[in-house]
Amino acid sequence: MRVALYQCRAWTADLDSNLARLEQMAAACAGAGANLLVLPELYLTGYRLGDRLPALALAPTHPALARVAAIARQQKIALVLGYPELGQDGIRNVAALWDEQGECRLRYAKINLFGEQETVDFLPGQELTTVAWHGYHLGLLICYDVECPETVARLTAQGADLILAPTANMQPYVAAARLAGPARTLEQSVYLVYANYAGEEADLSYTGLSGIFGPQGMELARAGETETLLLAELPARGE
Repeated sequence: MRVALYQCRAWTADLDSNLARLEQMAAACAGAGANLLVLPELYLTGYRLGDRLPALALAPTHPALARVAAIARQQKIALVLGYPELGQDGIRNVAALWDEQGECRLRYAKINLFGEQETVDFLPGQELTTVAWHGYHLGLLICYDVECPETVARLTAQGADLILAPTANMQPYVAAARLAGPARTLEQSVYLVYANYAGEEADLSYTGLSGIFGPQGMELARAGETETLLLAELPARGE
């Protein structure tokens, strides 16, 4: 199986531009033989939203999410990305997986919120779940979750052997971006796709350093600090 990761910056508060670029990247990755494309945390809206967050939070029936599903179906590639989700009780930082038929197979709300601003902006998630896909058991985490060994251990205890982690890691936390992925895969003997931002957004400077990691901390592909598309081969497994 071939997995792809797109390290970029999001266009803040510009759903249409982010969706247009998603369609372009999905087509390019599908053309390169990728089965799965992972993009960063809150990719659809951007991460540094400030007072604009309530207006940009997406209800489950929002047309932007229907378009993500349509892109996955049209390009025949599974997609993972993040967005702020509007629920009846508030807003959560969510990542979701759409399979190559455009079906939303997995949705996860970030459990380990990072810093004061995230705890003000978002309600924490509660559940860790997995889904079987192409012989793997996929699980979702978001950014700071990967820095929490107990959370990764809980997910792997539920059977996850391929973890997909949209991320928004910023300066000065370079060590986290560089070391957390290899450390967790060394501890839990799983595959991990860690898709970070690169570039600037408002007052933030993102670290990049996205990576695709294999069991025992193996580095299958690693980005630098700029916009990058990574591809890596994972072993085929029986359905």
